[in-house]
Formats: sequence, structure tokens, C-alpha cells
Amino acid sequence: MALFMEVNPHLRPWYLDTCVLEWEIQEFGRKTKKTIGRIFGCIF
Repeated sequence: MALFMEVNPHLRPWYLDTCVLEWEIQEFGRKTKKTIGRIFGCIF
């Protein structure tokens, strides 16, 4: 992985940003599902 960063230094920030963004989207999705589940749990 270190070699990849040395060869492609301009790709490293984009790659890290993408990983962080994907993780944040997954976290947001998890929280949204919990909230929706709680709302539907109250309704039904």
C-alpha cells in the first residue's frame, strides 16, 4: 500500500475521501433505518 501511495500520490486523497464518504453514507443509512423502524414500530 505504501508503494501505491508513492507511485500515485495524487490518487491517495481521492481514495481516502471516497472511503470516508462511503463510511459516512453507511452510518447515515443505519441511523435512518433505525429512525424509520422506530416510527413504523410506533404506528403499527
